[in-house]
Amino acid sequence: AENTDGLAILDSNDLHRGMQRISDDLTSYYLIGYYSSNPRLDGGFRSLRVKVTTPGVQVRARPGYRAASAKEISAARAAAAAPVAPDAASVGEAIAELSRVRPDMPFVIRAVADADPGAPALSAVWIAGELQGGRDAPEGGAATLEVTAGGATVTAKAELKAGERAFLVRVPLQKPAAQADVRARFTPTASSLGMTSTAHVKVPPALAPPVMYRRSQATGNRLQPVAGFLFSRTERVRLETPLNAGDSPGTGRLLDKAGQPLQIPVAISERTDSTTGRRWLVADVTLAALAAGDYGIEISATVGGGEQKSVTAIRVMR
Repeated sequence: AENTDGLAILDSNDLHRGMQRISDDLTSYYLIGYYSSNPRLDGGFRSLRVKVTTPGVQVRARPGYRAASAKEISAARAAAAAPVAPDAASVGEAIAELSRVRPDMPFVIRAVADADPGAPALSAVWIAGELQGGRDAPEGGAATLEVTAGGATVTAKAELKAGERAFLVRVPLQKPAAQADVRARFTPTASSLGMTSTAHVKVPPALAPPVMYRRSQATGNRLQPVAGFLFSRTERVRLETPLNAGDSPGTGRLLDKAGQPLQIPVAISERTDSTTGRRWLVADVTLAALAAGDYGIEISATVGGGEQKSVTAIRVMR
């Protein structure tokens, strides 16, 4: 542990205290980068030493690193020049959606199709709304939702109680349609000034985009619906995608923005809604080991005898 900037919890039966130290260690730390003045590509060990001027501060940092060799640099350049893999193209398309992320927007919505894989039309829309930014708990409020599809508009309501930051509602359409436009207006309880957000949803080409949730100590370890794509390293992400009766869950992978798989597990499971009987493919990912950046969560399922995949992009902020 000392050689890898780790922390060993030894000779103690106090599991809570040990886990708290680990949690504190993962919650707050500094990332320091520099450009080495040593140009040699010899694969040798380079020692590092970190000092601080603040008195009474104990620094724990890695003691060094192994430099790349000339052979490794040549292999990396050759890999960078290789043709773009299909997985990389899928991740690139998903991450391109993150360009529309607006962290400065106080209220955002996300709409996804409530449709079985391969369905020709939408029968309903899942709408998630989320209050972004700020640490103060909101005083609650109400959202008015309008879903326009096939020339008809359906309205619905969603309420947030004091302290809640997100909602998720299912809005049935009057008749099946290939696409739908969603408009939501949220009005806080203590204000008459509403906040508006819009979204567009269409029939998915393959596996339906998942409903997203976040979970952390800040949410009381309860699943909270996600409308934005911004997450912190202290959170866990859950994706849920509907399945047909004859379909089966496949696998899950976490990909970097180049489409390369990361050694971060994506736990795949299945649940059945006790009320509706609908089957859901469930994917869970813990973000603690990730650096700030953009990533893609790929899930697959066997649908109609063939494999279908879906990639959802997320942005880890800190």
